[in-house]
Amino acid sequence: DKLLSEGRVITNNGTITWDAGNLISCAGGFLVNNGLLTIANNNSFPTACSGNQGITISNNGTIERTTTGTTTFNTYSSFSNNGTIKGLGTFRFENTSLQQNGRIAPGNPIGLLSLNGRQPFSSGSTLEVQFANGTSSGTDHDQFSFTGDLTLNGTLTVTALGFVPIGTYTIITVT
Repeated sequence: DKLLSEGRVITNNGTITWDAGNLISCAGGFLVNNGLLTIANNNSFPTACSGNQGITISNNGTIERTTTGTTTFNTYSSFSNNGTIKGLGTFRFENTSLQQNGRIAPGNPIGLLSLNGRQPFSSGSTLEVQFANGTSSGTDHDQFSFTGDLTLNGTLTVTALGFVPIGTYTIITVT
């Protein structure tokens, strides 16, 4: 586990690669991402300190999961996305405040992306899906999945990366 600077602001204007472990903030730290934050494997922002004030994350750049797995934002965290959340695997928001006015783009470039815990779409948000050659979700076209009730708001953008056969495509699943 890594302890973020307590009560301080860490601003990323370049690239951060987070490939293992948990990031802990016990006194209200802030992470501002204006660049690229790549995430691999399973990891979280855990609630590990007594009196935890959590971490406030503001994404104005790109947060990209590069492997399947789960990144969990636990209780007392606050997450604001005005940039892009993309990639593979799952982002899990457990009792976390989520303000989503940015883009959600499954895949890398084609893939499956899941969000759990909070409504991910506001009137200012965009879901971007891409289609390639074929009808298999996660391989030939993007798919977004959500656990819980889902309210669709904002904009849906669909891009063809090649010839897209006539067929039925499932681009959003809800469980």
